[in-house]
Amino acid sequence: MGAKILVQVYLHSTLIKYSPDGTSRKLQVSIDAGSTLDDLINSLGIDQTEYHLLLAVNGKVAEESQLLEENDLVHLMMPISGG
Repeated sequence: MGAKILVQVYLHSTLIKYSPDGTSRKLQVSIDAGSTLDDLINSLGIDQTEYHLLLAVNGKVAEESQLLEENDLVHLMMPISGG
């Protein structure tokens, strides 16, 4: 088995339903070292094509291909639209 890292995940808005209990906004997730943001999102069961998520890691806008590191703080957000 490969090395694991822990990342902190904050689920915004309706994404809360993807937490293990369906009510937690903040999660600590163990993933394989060398995982990307895309890997993390998939591990949570979130369909990115459905949501077109806004992504941030450690307070900076991030791409799905970004590698994650121990203790990164990941925010997964729904896009906001107006009219």
